Amino acid sequence: MKKIKNEEQVKKKEQNKNIELGSKKVKTEKGITILALVITIIVLLILAGITISAITGDNGLIQNAGKAKESAEIDSEKEAVETATVEAMGKNKYGNVVRSELQEELNKDLGDGITSVSDGDNEEYIVKFIQSERYYTVNANGDVEYIKVTNGEKVLTVQCVDSKNQLLSEYQYMILQDQYSKKAPEIAGYIPHEESITGEITEDTTITFIYYLIFNNEDTLVFTGLDQSGNITTNESQIVSYMVGDGSSTYGNGLKEKEISGVLKIPETYNGKKVTRIGQSAFRECSNIYDLEISDNVEKIDLYAFNRANNMENLVIGKNVTNIGNYSFWHCDNLKSVTFKNNNDCWGVTSFGECGNWTEINIDNTNTVYKVEENILYSADGKVLKLCPRGHTGDFVVPETVEIIDQSAFAYTWSLSNIVITNNVKQINRFAFNSSYIKSIVIGESVQNIGLSAFNNCSYLKNVTINSSEIAGNLSTSGACGNLLNSAEIIYLKEEIADVGEYITTNYTQTDSDKTGYVKYIK
Repeated sequence: MKKIKNEEQVKKKEQNKNIELGSKKVKTEKGITILALVITIIVLLILAGITISAITGDNGLIQNAGKAKESAEIDSEKEAVETATVEAMGKNKYGNVVRSELQEELNKDLGDGITSVSDGDNEEYIVKFIQSERYYTVNANGDVEYIKVTNGEKVLTVQCVDSKNQLLSEYQYMILQDQYSKKAPEIAGYIPHEESITGEITEDTTITFIYYLIFNNEDTLVFTGLDQSGNITTNESQIVSYMVGDGSSTYGNGLKEKEISGVLKIPETYNGKKVTRIGQSAFRECSNIYDLEISDNVEKIDLYAFNRANNMENLVIGKNVTNIGNYSFWHCDNLKSVTFKNNNDCWGVTSFGECGNWTEINIDNTNTVYKVEENILYSADGKVLKLCPRGHTGDFVVPETVEIIDQSAFAYTWSLSNIVITNNVKQINRFAFNSSYIKSIVIGESVQNIGLSAFNNCSYLKNVTINSSEIAGNLSTSGACGNLLNSAEIIYLKEEIADVGEYITTNYTQTDSDKTGYVKYIK
C-alpha cells in the first residue's frame, strides 16, 4: 500500500516538473519570437525609410521624374520659339526679328492664346507661355534663351516728354529681373537729355525721358541772305550764303521757338547755299538752349551771339570758324565743355568771359595745330599756352616746355589761386590774366616782357614774386608790366636782382624776409 502511494507521489512530482519545464520553454520561445519580430520591424522600418527617401527626397525618383518632365517641356517650348523665330526672320527682307511677325508664327504653329510676345529690356523680345508661365528671350540675332523668373514679371512704362512736359510717345516693356537698364528711344527731331536710365524694379514702374527739340531748320531758325561782300540782302539773285538771325540787336532774333527747350545745331546749308555766319545777339539770353553745335561752314560768330545763354552745357566749334566776336559767349554760366574742331585762335579776351563752370577743353582728333593736356590748350609743340578754361580750379604751374603765355589765356579765371610761371617762359602776352581772380604769382627769371593789360583788373593779386631782373627793373609805375603791381601788397624780389624799379622803392617798404633767397617788400 505504501509502495503504491510513493509511486504516485513520484509520478506527481515528475508531472509537476514537466509542467514547470514546459512553462519555461513556452516563456523562452515567446521571448525569442518577440525579439525576432522587433528585429524584423526595425529592418522593415530601415528598408522603408530608404525607399521613402529614394522616392520623395530632394533627389528622389518622384522629383527627378518631375525635373525630367519640366526639362522636356522647356526643350519643347524653346524649340517652338526657335522655329517661329527662324520663320519670322525668313519673312523679313532684312533678316530682323519683328515682334508682330514672331507672334504670328507662334500662333500659326501652336495656336492662338498659347503664347504672348512683349518688348523686353536690352532690345529683345520676351515670349511667355501662358499656361506654364515660362519665359524665353529672343534677341536681335534670333538667339533664344529660357529665363527662370523668381519674382514675377513687371511692366516698365517709358514716357518721352518734351521740355514743357508734353507727351511725345510712350512705350511698355516686360521686365523679368529685379533691375532694368533702358536706353532712350529715338524720336525724330529730338535729342534726349539722358542717354539711358537704370534702376531697381519690384513692381510696375514708370520712368520719364526728357527730350530737347533740335533747332536746325526753317521751322525753328531765322535765316537771312548775304551777298558776296557779306552784307544782308533780300535779293535772291544776290544771295551767296546765309546768316542765322536777322542781323539786328534784338535779343534772340535767330530763334523762332522760344517756349520750348532745345539743342541748337547750326546747319551746313540753307536753300542750297552755305550758312557762314551767326548774327549779333541771335541767341542772346536764350536760356532754352542746352547744347550747341556750330557747323563746319560757319566762319564768323558776331558779338553777343550767345551772350547769357546760361543753360548751355556743351559747345562744339566748327572747323572753319575764324572769328568769335566780343562777348559772344559771355556769362554762359552753365557751360562745361568746349570742343574746338578749328585750328586757329578765333576767340577774343571777352569771348568766354564769366564762364565760371567751364572746365573741359577738347579738340578734333585730326587737329595738328593744338594739343590738350589736363584740359589746357597748347600749341602742338607745347611752346605756347593758348587757353585755360575759365572754371579751372586750384593752383597751376606752367609746364617747362612753355615759352609764351598767349593773350587772354587765363582771362576771367575765377577759381585759380596761385600761378607759377616757370623759368623757360619769356613772354606774357596782353590780357593774359585780365580780370582773373588769382591771389599770387611767381614770375620766372626768363620773362622779358609782359604785354599790355596782362594783369588788368586782377584785384585779388596781392602777392607777387619776381625772379626776372628785366621785369623788376621796368616796374616804374603801378601800370607798368601789364599792371602787375596794381593790387600787390607783398613783393618778393630775388636777392640777385640789383636794379629794383622806382615804383617799388617809392611805394613799398623793405622788411625781414620769410622766404629764403628773396628780399621782401610790403605796401
